[in-house]
Order: sequence, then C-alpha cells, then structure tokens
Amino acid sequence: MNLLVLSLFFPYPQVTHSGGTDLFNYIKGLNSRGHKITLISYITESELNHLDSMKSYCEEIYTVPSISTFSHRLKKFPYLLRYPLQWVEAYSPEMHRLIQQVLSSRKFDLIQIEYLWMAQYGHLFEGIPVLLDEVDVDSIVHLRKSRNEPRLLWRLYWRWAWMRTIDLEVHYANCMEIIFTRSELNKQYLRAILPEMRIEVLPPWFEGVNEAHQHHTRIEREPFSILFAGNMSRELNIQAVEYFTSKVLPEVLKHYPQTKFYIMGASPSPRVSALASKHVIVTGYVSDWLSYYRRCQIFVAPLFTGGGIIVKILDALASGCVVISTAIGMEGINAKVGQEYLEANNQQEFSSAISKLFGEPEIRHQLANYGRIFVKNNFDWDQIIEKLEFTYQDLLL
Repeated sequence: MNLLVLSLFFPYPQVTHSGGTDLFNYIKGLNSRGHKITLISYITESELNHLDSMKSYCEEIYTVPSISTFSHRLKKFPYLLRYPLQWVEAYSPEMHRLIQQVLSSRKFDLIQIEYLWMAQYGHLFEGIPVLLDEVDVDSIVHLRKSRNEPRLLWRLYWRWAWMRTIDLEVHYANCMEIIFTRSELNKQYLRAILPEMRIEVLPPWFEGVNEAHQHHTRIEREPFSILFAGNMSRELNIQAVEYFTSKVLPEVLKHYPQTKFYIMGASPSPRVSALASKHVIVTGYVSDWLSYYRRCQIFVAPLFTGGGIIVKILDALASGCVVISTAIGMEGINAKVGQEYLEANNQQEFSSAISKLFGEPEIRHQLANYGRIFVKNNFDWDQIIEKLEFTYQDLLL
C-alpha cells in the first residue's frame, strides 16, 4: 500500500516522547512489510539532523518548520478565542499548502493522521480513506486538568478546552473511517461521544517487551532504589517528581535512610534540576535508559492526570522493576492490583507500599515476575503490527 502519514511531531529513532516513539516504530514495522510511506510532519530546528535517519523507512518526507516565535504566535492569537491552544499550535497555512501540493503529485491508498489537532486538515483528503490516531485523548486530559487546577482562571480555561475539544472530536469524526486509541478504556470513552464511529485499540510500542524475554527478575539490583522516568520538561512529569520528593520521599527516608530516588529523562527543567540532592539523582538524558529499569527495585508513577497508556510503566513491568502507580497512571493497561503492581493514590499509600517492598523482598520478586509475564502475554509487537496491517486491508476491500 501507498500510505501518507500526517504528524504533529517528527518521528525518528532517538525521539524522546512516547507518541513519536510509537509512530517511528509503526512506520518501521510497516516499511519492513513492504508498504510505501510518505511522511508529512512539523519539525523543529534541532530535529533537522534526524531527517536522514528516516529516509530508509519512508519513500518521501516533507516537513514544515515548527515556529514558536512571539510574532508568529501573535498572528495566531485570534484563533485562541475559538480553539484550544494545541489546535492553534497545529494550524499553519504553509502546512495546508504543502498537503495540497503533495496530494496533487502523488496517489495514496490510505491517510493516517497522528493527533487530534492535525485532523483540522482531514477535509483535504476527499476520496481517500482517512484514519485518525488519537495518541492521547486530549478531552480527558483537559477535563482532569480542570478538576486539579487550583487557579480559577486556568480552571475555567481547561473546562472550556475540554468542552471545545469534545466538539472537535465529534466534528472531525465526519472525515474519518476509523479512530485509533491506545487503550480499551479510551475506546469506551470515545464510544460514548461517537457511538456510530469505528474505534480500534492500537497499543503503544515500547522497548521493554523484548527485555521481558531476556532478563530474569532476580537480576542484581541496587538496594533501596526508586526510579521515575519521562521527558522532564513536561509539566505532568515535573509535578509528579515534585510531589514525590516533597510528600513521599521524606517519609520513606525515616525508615530507609539509604534510599536513592533516580529521576531519569531528557531536558530536565530548572524545577527538576533543583530537586537534586544526596538522595535525589537527576540523570538528564540517558542513552541506555533500560539499564536504569534493570538497576532499580521500584518504579513510581505518582501521576494524577493523563489520557492514554503510560509507556514507561510498561517498560518498568517488562524489565522486572516493581511498579507503584496511581489508578490514573495504570489506566488502560489492565494489570491486576496486588498481583502485577501496587496501587497508591496518596502520600501515605505510596510510602507504605515502598516500605512493604523494601522490607519484604519475596513479595517484590513475586510482583516483578508476574508483571513481566503480564507484559509478555498482552503486548506482543508483531501481533500489533499485524492488526494494524489487517485494519488497513479491511478498509480497502
């Protein structure tokens, strides 16, 4: 098949956010099966040196610069009165013209649009089946932000953004044949909004599934070690580590003063860097990030907003690093509480769960083993690519 992929973010092998990692591996998997892929994407200046690494996976690559200067944003300001910020960031007359130019010169069997905000270009693909991959269901994210935001004006903004995003999801569905989402939970949420729409689950890619086959849970790990991982410039992750270091870690240190908390991830913000101490290690970007999953005993996910599967939790489970997560962090994964991970939704529950795992190694080993088995049985990458390919073929029959 000749496929056109339209993306908000440029994918490449070393990309540091999960949506880009997913897309790169979908493209890589489909290319290995003989499909011809044309990519149209926004790209930042720092990503230009990754263009060559994508040429072996794509027939053609077209990009539009991601511009975030003050003057550029000022020109878009009137749109903020009608659309959420993410839609405005994705709006570009240059992108509109580029898509029309590519469509006039090449023929495609299918179009796959990555992220809801790029669906504003869906009307350009008349006569070609279009699929929307909602990497994150942003209306869920906006709803949770409106509930958690203490500042009144921002709370009102996120509530408006939630309602407006639902309107856009309904509107853009008219251009789509299928919507992909990352979990069954998100599928059911969208089903309530779009009862007539065909919605399929497209699980995320993650490195750890291979590790689950190769590494035993009783690998030698650093005693009293705790890990958090993610892109550390994202507000969601910044809030998570600030919460853990201020609320949970002091309680743990009272009983286990030798505890080390590793914050692993690219682009740590000044707020994250300021957390570094004798007990808190901020690693910054790590090329061999799986080594930290194998090194640490516990992975914590104090996440209180979100709208899709948290891939770093799958990596931790697959690598035998025991997970302690909020209910929101585990949404869509469908692992069993108490058997494959431990759930904690407040300060006391997190500190108690950590103390239990540090004090009872057999329980820790058992949870690690069951977590690895769960990932192996439920997130096989070859089956995911086969399902994606079957869905494409089904649309063309």
